[in-house]
Amino acid sequence: MLLTLSSTVYASNTDPVDGINKLASWFLKLVQAIGAIFVIKNGYEMFTAWQQADNSGMSSALKGLVGGIGMVGLRFLLVLLGVQV
Repeated sequence: MLLTLSSTVYASNTDPVDGINKLASWFLKLVQAIGAIFVIKNGYEMFTAWQQADNSGMSSALKGLVGGIGMVGLRFLLVLLGVQV
């Protein structure tokens, strides 16, 4: 008496790190969206400080503006550093 066991194997064609890549992409988009909000907010603060000739306010707003632009361009900065995203 010969017993044979048969099983069906369903192979998946997805990349094992596909979930991590999707999460990283979502995170980058979130950071870019928050950066865009910072650019708008600090651009307005810069304009207001410029109208009032407030050097301290302009300095603070400029720092936030540069940070927001860095957040918006994060993907580009990572590519320049050689990180594949």
